[in-house]
Amino acid sequence: MSETFNLQSIRSIFWPIYGKEHIKFLPLAFMMFFILFDYSMMRTLKDALVVTEIGSEAIGFIKTYFVFPSAILMTVVYYKLCNIMDPKRVFYVIAGFFFTYFLVFSLILFPNVESFMLSQSWVDATTASQPRLKWFIKILQYWPYTSFYVVSELWGSTMISLFFWQLANQVTSPSEAKRHYSMFGLLGNAGLIGTAFVITYALKREVPNYNLVFSLLVISIALIVVLYFFVQSRVLGNPELTEGVVTVTKKKKQKPSIAESIKVVLSSKYLGLLALLLVAYGVSNILIENVWKDRVRELYPSKDAYAAFMGEYQFWLGVMSMFFMLVGTNILRLVSWTKAALLTPAMFAITATMFFVFIFGSIGGDSALLSSVVSGAAALQLAVYIGAGQNVLSKATKYSLFDSTQKMAYMPLDDELKTKGMSAVEVIGGRFGKMGGGVINSTLLMIFPAASLLDLTPILAVLCVVIIVMWITAVFSLSGEYHSALDKQQAEGTAAA
Repeated sequence: MSETFNLQSIRSIFWPIYGKEHIKFLPLAFMMFFILFDYSMMRTLKDALVVTEIGSEAIGFIKTYFVFPSAILMTVVYYKLCNIMDPKRVFYVIAGFFFTYFLVFSLILFPNVESFMLSQSWVDATTASQPRLKWFIKILQYWPYTSFYVVSELWGSTMISLFFWQLANQVTSPSEAKRHYSMFGLLGNAGLIGTAFVITYALKREVPNYNLVFSLLVISIALIVVLYFFVQSRVLGNPELTEGVVTVTKKKKQKPSIAESIKVVLSSKYLGLLALLLVAYGVSNILIENVWKDRVRELYPSKDAYAAFMGEYQFWLGVMSMFFMLVGTNILRLVSWTKAALLTPAMFAITATMFFVFIFGSIGGDSALLSSVVSGAAALQLAVYIGAGQNVLSKATKYSLFDSTQKMAYMPLDDELKTKGMSAVEVIGGRFGKMGGGVINSTLLMIFPAASLLDLTPILAVLCVVIIVMWITAVFSLSGEYHSALDKQQAEGTAAA
């Protein structure tokens, strides 16, 4: 009896899926796997192409002036399509766009990229006359790689946020969601490990096999469409499989505009602090990540070597993300909200300090900061590995602790502020957090057109410290607001009883 109980308890932790639930859980889990497999593949390739061919300095410009407007355009197109056709058809249209683009890129653009690039003579002449625009000019020169970067950035937010979770909510009941949703994330992150094996196998060889990488990328998109069709046709219309699912007949409201979001966030100190957390995470992450990618390029200058290293990075990111998802809930149970919320910025502060110390240690040859301890080459290698560790930990803790504590902070708010506030904070914090680091990098590079990211590292390090301090201060301030709101809510509940 005891043995049976223990086996049941272990299964409820590691595989809380039962009976007929597998018919809908497995297709959705494989959808998440292939979406994240493709996204991590795209993330590896887009960085390898842009960083090694254009320069790590270009990332800030692309994120700010190309990705951000494209994300807004994609959202507008999505809503327009939803108004004129069935949501299922909207998925096929947008998935078809991604499938077609990556197929064209793999068969036409990538093999013949030099034929599509702008001429070097035009680039040199234009750069000489407009030196402050040199990074825009280089980005346009390599427009096939720029387009790949932009479309890859759109993939994650579009396929996960707009389609996967909508479909999951349509076929999953609230009681199932408590068990299924964490498993989607856990199994989905196995896609990152799959990416690592594919990239390592295909590119760590004498003649890199990009055809294999792009073929698997395109085939995975086709499999996602097939799985989506299966769930729509075999699960959604089956009453036995959708019993208990919450159906909402009221038309879903669009997310507020940026102007409306700013107004909502500024009207509440509580929401303003929540938005500040997201912005601080996004900006500090970009500031560190771009410098790290610049050092990776220095250590692995060819796109093949760079992509192979990033494939190994994806492996550890997948492993650590799965680990933190398993232990994250236990951490939240063992410590207070404040301590859990402080773990992410504290980790940033420690690892960022180590990273920048080794960056400075790799500059200046014999006069470098760490020249008496390690050689410049060793300091560069240590900086790359410490930066990789920092990026792995920052993303893994975000998925488990940062996101969880941020969502918990909405609990004591009233229903109206909870719904409007969450949408507004996501728009302001999410978009401006991702864009903020790019704005800082691109602005500094336009002010100092002859400088590289390495030259700007002292300024970026100081800015990163300032942002992390603001982040920690915001956590303490929000902690007071959060516990006061909880106490008020409990007092009102007791009075009502």
